Amino acid sequence: MILLIGKEEKELKNIIEESKLSNMGVWERKHLESWIAERPEILGEELLTITTEYSGFDKTSKRLDILAVDREGKLVIIELKRDMAEKFIDLQAIHYAAFCSTLTLKDVTDIRAAYIGKSEEEIENEILNFISEESFTDFDNQPRIILVANAFKEETLAAVMWLRDIGADIKCVKLEAYELDDNIVITPDIIIPLPEAENFMIHRETKTKITSTKKIFTEEYHLKNTSEEIKELYSKLKDEIYNLGDDIKIEPKAVYIAFKASTNFVDMEFTRNYIKVWLNLRTGSLNDPENMAKDVSSIGHHGNGDYEINLEPINDLNYLMTLIEQSYNKNS
Repeated sequence: MILLIGKEEKELKNIIEESKLSNMGVWERKHLESWIAERPEILGEELLTITTEYSGFDKTSKRLDILAVDREGKLVIIELKRDMAEKFIDLQAIHYAAFCSTLTLKDVTDIRAAYIGKSEEEIENEILNFISEESFTDFDNQPRIILVANAFKEETLAAVMWLRDIGADIKCVKLEAYELDDNIVITPDIIIPLPEAENFMIHRETKTKITSTKKIFTEEYHLKNTSEEIKELYSKLKDEIYNLGDDIKIEPKAVYIAFKASTNFVDMEFTRNYIKVWLNLRTGSLNDPENMAKDVSSIGHHGNGDYEINLEPINDLNYLMTLIEQSYNKNS
């Protein structure tokens, strides 16, 4: 309940009892979902909303309520119920977390770009600037879960506590709702983990957490969604790069494939129809009379160096190799 006190006379004016959101004419998707998507900080932390009602899963038509990103660079699955959380809300959220566990930074960038109508480049910079974790390169395969409801059944809370004990990052937020004059007042209450015990629980969970298998990235991983033309182009390009010297190694990373000598000299990220190539050279050091490369020193990007090229099958591969060779000579 809420005690309403007169500010001047300091006298009790009224007691406002908690109510159900459904009794106030609040709808789950039309109202509650849009409010939280716009102001996700009501859930007790800074979050960046990626999209709502996401249904881009293979072989299922299910839609997750809100997909977000936290400051540490973790994907966050937010599942909402306007009144009592159904007893299988935890299982439903686990399904969505599993579906989203394979999403990469590029996938998330594309999803938010479609959601708010900005360019992929703008969105990627926005996401990278929002994430405060300096070591972030891509999303891991263990999304967090936040369950939000007006009330939770004990069996749901018991399941959530058990999931936390075995290492799942899941919390419950109870939204208490009140009617005050012509307004709806909503106050959040984090019930799992309890705020005053959160540090203790984090240490306890870290100690007991099952060690997860580190995700291994391969060339096949990066090429799986590209066209056959791009696969063929990459194969030719790789052969040409190997011909530059015997000290060259390939190292697939989370976001790109790195070609290394003493350090990375060219990095490649793959889309379906072109290869994004970065040359590890500083601005002004590349001899590029045909202006094939773009200076990206002033904008956020993944690969090493200040020059970026969007390589398509129609481009002159021989000319590109003269640019890559400059970077190899500088970094070998």
